[in-house]
Amino acid sequence: MLIYLPWQEGCGNGLHQKIKFFRLMDDFGMTTSEAYTSLELPPDNRDYRPAIAILFRFNLLRIQLITNNPAKLDAVTRGGIDIIRRIPSIMQTTDPYLLKYLDSKIQQFGHLINGQDYEKLCRSTSISHS
Repeated sequence: MLIYLPWQEGCGNGLHQKIKFFRLMDDFGMTTSEAYTSLELPPDNRDYRPAIAILFRFNLLRIQLITNNPAKLDAVTRGGIDIIRRIPSIMQTTDPYLLKYLDSKIQQFGHLINGQDYEKLCRSTSISHS
């Protein structure tokens, strides 16, 4: 089951704010955290309770979760769901803007992109993760 909650876009701040956020990143080279701070928004305002309620409704109490976000793993687990496997969300890219965005997720929010996964992301770019 794939659960998509459209109001959770922009880390729970809305799609309109997400567009502003990416504009700040593109135009001023801000990181994820810097962009949200400049908009006076919390860096992650998501509420996972609706997704957890859906899982309970369908009696899906043991799941595989596609995420790199440790806060999401924690919230879902605290909500009573047993995560039996985390599936990393990884795609190959050489786009320097996307790589900078992903690197800021790792550095500022502890996203779980391990060295091997990160190498797949970076392939032929000059960005490296220490």
